[in-house]
Amino acid sequence: MKYRYVFLVFLFILLVPCFLNAGDGNYQNYIIGERAAGMGGAVTALCRSVDSCFYNPAGLAFAPGSTISLSASLYGFYHFESEDGWFPDEDVDIDSFITIPSTVGSIWKLSEDASIAVSAFIPDRSSSNDLEAFTTPGHYYKYNKDDQTLWLGPSIGYLLIPDLSVGVSVFGVYRTFSQFRDFFWGNYGYSLSEDIKYNDLSLLMVLGARYQLGERWSLGLRVQSPTVHLTGDGKYLLKDVSSTVTRASYVDSGETRNKLPTSLTAGIGYQVPRCYAFGFDISYHFPTSFNRFQGTDQFGTTWYYRLRREGTVDVNLGGEYYFLDRYALRLGFFTSRSSAPDADPTTSWYPAHINKYGITAGIARETEHTTLALGVNYVRGSGKAVGWKNTREMEVVDANESYLYVFLASSYLF
Repeated sequence: MKYRYVFLVFLFILLVPCFLNAGDGNYQNYIIGERAAGMGGAVTALCRSVDSCFYNPAGLAFAPGSTISLSASLYGFYHFESEDGWFPDEDVDIDSFITIPSTVGSIWKLSEDASIAVSAFIPDRSSSNDLEAFTTPGHYYKYNKDDQTLWLGPSIGYLLIPDLSVGVSVFGVYRTFSQFRDFFWGNYGYSLSEDIKYNDLSLLMVLGARYQLGERWSLGLRVQSPTVHLTGDGKYLLKDVSSTVTRASYVDSGETRNKLPTSLTAGIGYQVPRCYAFGFDISYHFPTSFNRFQGTDQFGTTWYYRLRREGTVDVNLGGEYYFLDRYALRLGFFTSRSSAPDADPTTSWYPAHINKYGITAGIARETEHTTLALGVNYVRGSGKAVGWKNTREMEVVDANESYLYVFLASSYLF
């Protein structure tokens, strides 16, 4: 019996990160920005506001004037479920409410040809917690996770010739991550808890170009560099207790990485000012692999969280239509295909492989000096994760994930 539950616990330690990090293999769990949030993010060839700092800094050269983006925030719900995720016949089913202050920034128009900006974006944010009880076998589970990435930095856009602009953004990328999980198996007389907390600071660049094909058509190109690690630190604690064994492993200072890969985005847009517009973007994210956290405990044992991302392609499609002089209706579609490897019981520390698809809708009111936008982002996906068989072996199981966000954005042109 002793070796049986020790083996099950070892499998559980490998298994649980698979669903706790479900969204870590996707690059577009929601759409950030003001205009972009309503148009499905398809603005690489169209943006000219604070959104440009993230989507294509070359668009800053076309900014109509100095602008301050007061807020662009998301409020909504997250849901994740995985069959047999905790144990055979014990499903994972998570619901969370999330608030994300996704965008803030300001543009200064230096001349007719040049603009500079400072902006902050939160393109990745997840928060979830759960408390589950299966009283018949005496199984109880509790966990909490909070994961957020902030991009902050300056940007510049410059008009080289009347139809061609270039731009660059330099972002410090700061990630904070904390996770706690605890479980008790009464029928085995065993309990385990695990805590991990870390932060990581890195640097990346976004290069952009925009070319006007006449008055209405435009092309956009965005190149995102891989992140360069600057600094980071984390801690890890694992405790397991049984009738025969009490053990604690502690990593006081672990190494961290938040390695975002190179990505390329090409876009095309068509726009009739104050009438209608549409855009289409396609992006390729290069593969990468790294240890998010690694450290050695007091016994000399090395603990690590491994992450591998494969190359993946995403698309964004959106449009807007002015149904009144100063009111615009915006609709969009986007993909968030998983870069995680296919679910595999032998490598269960990788995130669940879930391909997601999203729609956006919004309405904006524009005056001479202000804009106000309100809308929704809805994302749903299905795929595979690692769960348990009734024989208490790991297997590939179905998993689903969804998001529903309401966004609110405002800016002032002066």
